[in-house]
Amino acid sequence: MNEQTLEPKKPNKKKLIPWLIIGIIISFGPAWGVLLTIIGMIHSANTMSQISVDPQVLADKISFSLHVTAIGFVMFPIGLIIVIITLIKLNRTK
Repeated sequence: MNEQTLEPKKPNKKKLIPWLIIGIIISFGPAWGVLLTIIGMIHSANTMSQISVDPQVLADKISFSLHVTAIGFVMFPIGLIIVIITLIKLNRTK
């Protein structure tokens, strides 16, 4: 048998680096969520500062703020898993 077929394929480092970067960016999900929550609350405060406030518009803006916070916290474990798997694969290429 050919010895090359028995060796496991080593992943290419250049192909793994973009995955590492994507994972790091995604793992900052809670920070992105908090940032967008602050922006949403600023928009809500601007809506409240108007003379006649429509409660539905205010509720929609607060709802948006809470949704982006939840999305940020969902993104964190996904990004963390991507980073861990990529680091394991990068470690195997040595």
